[in-house]
Amino acid sequence: MNTTGFSMLTTKQLIAVYGPESPFSDPEQLKFFLSLNESQLHQRLIDDIRHLSKVDSKTIKIRQKRQVLSPTVLRALIFDPAAASGPSILSPVLLTISVFSPSIFGVAVLSPWLFFPFILSPTLMSPLILNPVALSPVILSPVALSPVILSPACMVPFILSPFLLSPAILSPLVLSPAILSPLVLTPIIYSPDAVDAIIATPYLLSPILWSPSYLSTQIFSPKAFSPAINSSGIASSEFFSPTIFS
Repeated sequence: MNTTGFSMLTTKQLIAVYGPESPFSDPEQLKFFLSLNESQLHQRLIDDIRHLSKVDSKTIKIRQKRQVLSPTVLRALIFDPAAASGPSILSPVLLTISVFSPSIFGVAVLSPWLFFPFILSPTLMSPLILNPVALSPVILSPVALSPVILSPACMVPFILSPFLLSPAILSPLVLSPAILSPLVLTPIIYSPDAVDAIIATPYLLSPILWSPSYLSTQIFSPKAFSPAINSSGIASSEFFSPTIFS
């Protein structure tokens, strides 16, 4: 280490990284590395570096990992932004939790979510398209630049999760309360809601267009520059929710 600036993994460390109990388990790689002595490992490392130095950078293509037809079941994404990000297509998620795992460019298409809570997992530029969601609370997880299109939600509470530039289009909500989750530049278009409670959730520059509310209650949720157009609904009430230029 003092002379080369690096050191090789010991046998125990190799087993910890590539062994059967590791998430990166690879029996073939483990067998290969264990078959080499330290001098052989040093030589292979030098050979690989020399090989990489000769590769034309223009021929190297960096591709973002996509999940296609890859269901996720009974998984915990904890401090794992790589797994939470990237496109997901035809890949349902069931009984999975995301904690401290931000999602960036994580578009989801035709990938229903069931029992998929988000906790301290911000979302950026990750639209939902034709992606139903149910029983998936969003807690302390801001959402930005992530439109929701044709993605109905049922029993999806939003708690301390502000929205920015994330419109809801043709995406009805049922039994999905919003608590302390401000909406900024987040229009709601053709997205009715039913049996919801909006509590301490202000609207700013977030118009509600053709999105009626049924059996819904708004409490301490002021609106500024957020008109409701053709969105009267039935049996909906507002308490301590003033409107300004709306």
